[in-house]
Amino acid sequence: MKKYKSWPVLLLCFTLAACNKYLDVAPKGKTTLNTVGDFDLWLSNQKLCEISGIPQICWLTDHAQKIPWQDASIGENERAYLWMEQLTDATTSPRMLSGAYNHIYYFNTVLEHIDAASGGSEQQKKQLKAEALLGRANEYFYLVNLYGKPYDAATAAKDLAIPFVSSSDITTATPPRATVQEIYDHIISDLNAAVTDLPQDNASNRFRGSVHAAYSVLARTYFYMRNYSEAAKYAAMALQRPGGASVTDYNGLIKGTFPRDTRINEMIYARGSDPEAGSMLGFADSAFIKTYSPKDLRTGMFFYGGQYGFGDFDYENVIPSTYVRFAAFGNGYYDSEVGTTVAEMKLMIAENAARNNLPDDALQQLNEIRIKRFAPADYQPLSSSSQEQVLDWVLRERRHEMPLNGLRWFDMRRLDMEGRMAAVNRYDQFGKLLATLPPKSPRYTLQIPLYATIFNPYMPITP
Repeated sequence: MKKYKSWPVLLLCFTLAACNKYLDVAPKGKTTLNTVGDFDLWLSNQKLCEISGIPQICWLTDHAQKIPWQDASIGENERAYLWMEQLTDATTSPRMLSGAYNHIYYFNTVLEHIDAASGGSEQQKKQLKAEALLGRANEYFYLVNLYGKPYDAATAAKDLAIPFVSSSDITTATPPRATVQEIYDHIISDLNAAVTDLPQDNASNRFRGSVHAAYSVLARTYFYMRNYSEAAKYAAMALQRPGGASVTDYNGLIKGTFPRDTRINEMIYARGSDPEAGSMLGFADSAFIKTYSPKDLRTGMFFYGGQYGFGDFDYENVIPSTYVRFAAFGNGYYDSEVGTTVAEMKLMIAENAARNNLPDDALQQLNEIRIKRFAPADYQPLSSSSQEQVLDWVLRERRHEMPLNGLRWFDMRRLDMEGRMAAVNRYDQFGKLLATLPPKSPRYTLQIPLYATIFNPYMPITP
């Protein structure tokens, strides 16, 4: 009989040493948490407010440019940038995988042990359990879109993804790889179960759960299943939150200081990038920068300019040899817009409208975003009756609005399924071709890391 060692055991070692007093873990998965208040603090821990590996995911995209290239310095970021078969060697687990499973372990701990906690009401326990279901679903959303093939209704029941771990007992054997369909089914089930007991509002702390936060993650989930009508339905529901849902006006904000904290109204389910990833990671592709209008306020908000990425952003002087740093990569998790936002929901609604040849409805959503991204004297509303042109504008606006949260890689995967992705090339500073990601490439799906298969030798690795 095949025997699997526990994956959570292997992955937990990366973070347990750094846990605070609310993340102490006793042998065999038993925790020191005793009260409902302990579990509440557990869910407020900064680590659970981050999505691991966002810089590495961004290096996979066609937004990135890594110049000067140094052949002698090849780490996880460089491997991602070249879409290499393995992002780490056999002794290390990629950040995006190990971080996600650590978080899943913490959420599973709440789900399995909150009922036995002392203090608090039954409703408080149900709410914390619902928040854990929401958090776990969000982690699996990232994992299935990294290690499973892009969703295809015809093959999803056969395409392998990642193990669905639902236990906090770190001695439990790792389940086999679930299919893409099974993971999506688990995500949707968890989110639907969570809605019943989540609070209506998270305005006091956007990093915590709410009914509308769950709707927003459901919208994302259906969107990357390419079920655009369901995505638009839940996006609209996410926008119907108490107090309204508005797009942040970038007029008057300070350049290079990304305008995000726990109370900014545009955030629906706030998540950030792991600040331990470092400060000098993200350099934007100069061709991508030039797709913005020179008057677009987002360039000054999202990017730094000048040599090595320091100094004010200068649109006119962006050339292939210019270093343009993604501002949010180095500013900590409060600055990185990784969670769901009002603008993202509106873009989902717009894309569904465009795909259904409702250009006026799509443009209304786009223009409600763009009017907050230009000075009043520079703003011009978009207008067209062409379905394809409006859809192109929607796809462009997704790139411009969300260059830092990893979703561009997921968009590349789904658009490649539709024949909308050209080959992506990587060059060094001398113009030498380093790597190519062609259309329909198997590299759009990451391999299960060797680190995991060494301890689980019967776990299959897909091409």
